[in-house]
Amino acid sequence: GDTERAIEDYDVALELDDTLSLAYFNRGLMYYRLTEYEKAIADLETYLELEVEAEDRGQVEDFVERLRGMIGSEQ
Repeated sequence: GDTERAIEDYDVALELDDTLSLAYFNRGLMYYRLTEYEKAIADLETYLELEVEAEDRGQVEDFVERLRGMIGSEQ
C-alpha cells in the first residue's frame, strides 16, 4: 500500500543521506501506522538525536514513551 511505498522512499532517501532528520521522523510515523512500534521508536529516537533543538522535541519524546507502553502491553 501507500504506507509501505512511503517507507521504501524514505529508505532510499536515507541511503543517499543518513542525516535527513525529517525522513527518519516521517518513516517512524509510517512504521507506527503499520504497528511496527520498535522500528517507529528507533526512527523517532534517531530524529531526536539529529535534531537536538527540535521544537517538537517534547511531543516526540512523549509519543515515544506511549509507543513503549504499547509494546509493553502487547507482551
